[in-house]
Amino acid sequence: MKAFALKLAVGIVRVLAGLVGMFARRRGGIVLISCQGDKPSQDILELENGLRKFFAEQCMRPQDSGADIRPQDGRADMRPQNSGADMRPQDGGTGYSGTPRIRVVAGRMRRSAGGAILFVGRLLSMLRAIASSRVVVIDAYCLAVSIPKKRPGQKVVQLWHAPEAIKKFSWQIVDTPAGYSRETSEILQMHRNYDYILCPADATRPFFAESFGYPESVFVKYGLPSLDRVGLMKRPAPGEDESPERASARLSIHGRYPGLGGAEAGAGAVGEGKTEAGAIAKAGAIAEAVAGAKAGAVGEGKTEAGAIAKVVAKAVAVGEGKTEAGPIAIAEAGAIAGARPLTVVYAPTFRDGGAADAAGLVRAFAEALDKAAAVDSEYSGLALVLKLHPFDPGYSNGDEANRFATPAEFLAMAKSETPKNEAAQSEAAKDSGPAAIIQSETVKDSGQAAPIQSESAKDSGQAAIAPFVLKDREFPLTDWYAAADVIVTDYSGVAVEAAAAGVASYYYIYDIDDYMARRGLNVDLREEAVGKYAFLDAGQLASKVLVDFSRGAYDYDALAAFSGKYLETPLSGNTQALARFIAGL
Repeated sequence: MKAFALKLAVGIVRVLAGLVGMFARRRGGIVLISCQGDKPSQDILELENGLRKFFAEQCMRPQDSGADIRPQDGRADMRPQNSGADMRPQDGGTGYSGTPRIRVVAGRMRRSAGGAILFVGRLLSMLRAIASSRVVVIDAYCLAVSIPKKRPGQKVVQLWHAPEAIKKFSWQIVDTPAGYSRETSEILQMHRNYDYILCPADATRPFFAESFGYPESVFVKYGLPSLDRVGLMKRPAPGEDESPERASARLSIHGRYPGLGGAEAGAGAVGEGKTEAGAIAKAGAIAEAVAGAKAGAVGEGKTEAGAIAKVVAKAVAVGEGKTEAGPIAIAEAGAIAGARPLTVVYAPTFRDGGAADAAGLVRAFAEALDKAAAVDSEYSGLALVLKLHPFDPGYSNGDEANRFATPAEFLAMAKSETPKNEAAQSEAAKDSGPAAIIQSETVKDSGQAAPIQSESAKDSGQAAIAPFVLKDREFPLTDWYAAADVIVTDYSGVAVEAAAAGVASYYYIYDIDDYMARRGLNVDLREEAVGKYAFLDAGQLASKVLVDFSRGAYDYDALAAFSGKYLETPLSGNTQALARFIAGL
């Protein structure tokens, strides 16, 4: 019955495609189709901008320039050359007379009947755009491309949204719990009609050949446009300055969550003339940056003319545990008393309907930090930022998003069966907005914003800050590469991407046996150069992070070797190179 319904649906799509094709105007344009959601993916949007910029520049050149659109940045032309045909355009370098029409369509079909009905309108838009385009670019499986008969001369380029191929996908997972049956895959003509498929490294080409069912000659070595942003977020080498874009991303995150940024969050706020408690940072650093030689006087609480001195004096007062009007975030008080917290970002992959073990990782870091008197003199405590996959069941709880919580409060919310958990919120946190940290019962009773101390810190008299948790849904993960000290991930493509950005990475692979059984992996992280950072146990991972960062012992050479193996394309110029390639088809 299911097979009959699918065949009927496929037949309807082919009929619709035929009808649309009969009335379509052959404009020879380019259509970019995003199939990951109802809004275009970032790669599709950046490629659109890159194409428009490319054609605008072409139009400004002399008509007889005969510009060659092959890659000009030192990389080879990766288009297959086994056909014997000259694939370069013969009309001024683009193959188009003037600027072609460039359209973007987005839509993702859900597996439910209701989702399929809602998708019909988007399907018609896709079919109309495809029928009138010379080049079609997609970022995932698209039934509007693979099911209808392709028009002669039309070229289809598959970007694929997960080029690292750590986990198996598409035809590799047919007849597994994570994939479709072979019968369904064949009925849907999965991944048919492609001319080119992006593949970023020779090491992943065999995986792609199995997943898409094409010979290796079809794969072209170009990077996704989003890699350009990763390159801008890359950790600078010793002695190098970070890029302006990286600094901007880091300061934006620290401005939104001042507790993560220590001194620089306050310095930015002072520069803007703000004096709110939420923007206060370490007094000494602010004074040094703003008041110069007067830092000592200001740091001692002496008054200084102007609003800056008042802000610094307020920071000192908070650092001494004095109360201020309105609630003060716990992490910000900790940043005043010491340095900024070690920022660990957890970005797990999607688990086919199951939730990632964020709670286990939160508990592990809380226990590991409790056993350690302090992380390092450079840091004041630890912040665990959760960047869950949008399809993860834990992603959708709005009450937990974009605000801080102590580990106990986060775990209570994670166990709660109701979407709202008012008991986990203090009145002060409600009043202060989403960037405030949830205060413990002791803090609520005293009315003070004193830092929460770990048990070992209490015993030793140290003012170490206990770990706190932030589930962020506001900033893209790429921007967090600029603000994170550590990335914790697993079988996600983030493993390669974060490594390329130079962020110390650890791999929480607690369910690897089950994951291998359900889906399978192309890459076993335990066997790679970074294998010593792959852990089944969250406690061992958390302890390793604290030890590595207390000793400065992380192996960044191993990280570079890993990323270089699975990502051979550069971290800049990808949008331009890909736009040039597509324009020449």
